[in-house]
Amino acid sequence: MKVSWKRVLIAGLIVIAVALAVTIAVSIINAGSPLRVASDTWDVTFPDGAQVESSASESSPMGDGYRYVAVSVPKDSDSAATILDPAQFSAGHPSAQEQETIRGVLTTLQIDGADAREAAAGNAHFSYRSVHSEAGDLVVARSSATGMFYLFEFMI
Repeated sequence: MKVSWKRVLIAGLIVIAVALAVTIAVSIINAGSPLRVASDTWDVTFPDGAQVESSASESSPMGDGYRYVAVSVPKDSDSAATILDPAQFSAGHPSAQEQETIRGVLTTLQIDGADAREAAAGNAHFSYRSVHSEAGDLVVARSSATGMFYLFEFMI
């Protein structure tokens, strides 16, 4: 059976086009609001009025990587039944797995904020909450001193 070089060329171009389309689609998804992306990735909700104060991310076209988001919430916002519900946070030091996620994010993204470093160290005014799934690990640290929330994401 003779294979035409034209068919091989066409098949190769189709493979390249599909790979490019997937890369573009992932880039568009990742370019969205950090809170929307986190909501979609981890199947969580955020309270009305939640604001992204800063964010950083590094991910491959396949979506794996690290993401950091600092979030503020207005004092009058109802956070109940959201990922930022203060009643759902545990006081004390982060678990070993939470510390590993936090440190991985800080190191990879070179985050140097004082609160982010204190969250990694498990300072007394921080409490923690985690989501573990097939997507990876999400650790949310809450500062009772500032009222800020810090999302540390490791996506597989």
